[in-house]
Amino acid sequence: MRKRVPQVEAVAPPAEAKFPDFMLAGIIESTTERTAIINKHMVKEGERVEGILVEAIRTTEVVLRAPFGIKRLTLSAFGGTSPLPQDRPR
Repeated sequence: MRKRVPQVEAVAPPAEAKFPDFMLAGIIESTTERTAIINKHMVKEGERVEGILVEAIRTTEVVLRAPFGIKRLTLSAFGGTSPLPQDRPR
């Protein structure tokens, strides 16, 4: 009688889940709601962008939630503007 040895399969550990690269381009506020522009997509609270839940849209930031964590996106220079380039004399 032979003993059976269980076969053990080597399994690579799961890749660490992380947020994709997101770019918050702007936040639009109306009297009833806020809309964020993330990666060229307009989204509202409760919607998803690239599979990630938009949990909250605030005046200067957006909060994203995934099973592996929370990420906050902020507007870089909120309220600031860039000067327009000056025309050169001809």
